[in-house]
This record gives sequence, C-alpha cells and structure tokens, in this order.
Amino acid sequence: MTAPSEQASGGPVSGALCLPQPAADQFAYHVRMSAVFAVAGQTEESASEAVLAWAILMSQWPGAEASAAEIGAELIDQRVASLSDRARSSALNRARGLALDIEAHFVMVGRQEEASMYADVADQLEHAVDALVPKS
Repeated sequence: MTAPSEQASGGPVSGALCLPQPAADQFAYHVRMSAVFAVAGQTEESASEAVLAWAILMSQWPGAEASAAEIGAELIDQRVASLSDRARSSALNRARGLALDIEAHFVMVGRQEEASMYADVADQLEHAVDALVPKS
C-alpha cells in the first residue's frame, strides 16, 4: 500500500489510501471487532483488536505513524496515554497471541497470503505498540 496511491495514468492521487484486498479485509475486520468489543464493555478484547488493526495499517503504509502523530498533535496530548511497562507488555502479548492464532487459522484453511500477513504483523507488533504511546 502506498499513500498517495497511483492512478491508472501512473500519477499520484493526493489523499488516497490503498490497501491490497486481503489486508483491507483484515484491517476492516479488526477495526469492527474493536468497536464491537468496546460497545460490549470488553476492553481487553477491544484493545487486542485495535492493536492488530494498527499493526496491519503500519505494515501496509509506511507513513501511518507520521500521519497519525501529525493529526494527534492537533487533537490530543499523546502523553495522556502513557503506559506502564506491565500494561504495555500485557497488550503486546494479547495482540501477538491473537495474531498467531489467526495466522494458524489461515494456514489451516490454505489462505497463505493472509497467514503470511499475520506472521509479519506478529513480528512487527512491538514496534507498533511502541509507536502508539511513549514508554514510561
């Protein structure tokens, strides 16, 4: 995925964000499930889904972190979400476990592209979590 995306003519489309279909499907799924769990009051499950969605976005769009930080600087003080090392480690472990479970599922059903994406995401989760909030 690149932002801006490329038009058929080869020129950039300002403001467009394009994901390969499998990544877009999984990203949408995790964003939706994060919201479902949040509405249900299941914050740990919501957090795991949100961390995976963020990691998928970061793995597909190298500019995600900079873009989010720029917008975040206008909207909130990002230090409000600083975490203890214990909370960070717990969130990372839950998200990694979920990513590996989903990878195993996709291997089992023969969907190698999705399985490979989750293996990559699992490897990148520590960086994704570090990009979310500063270490305390």
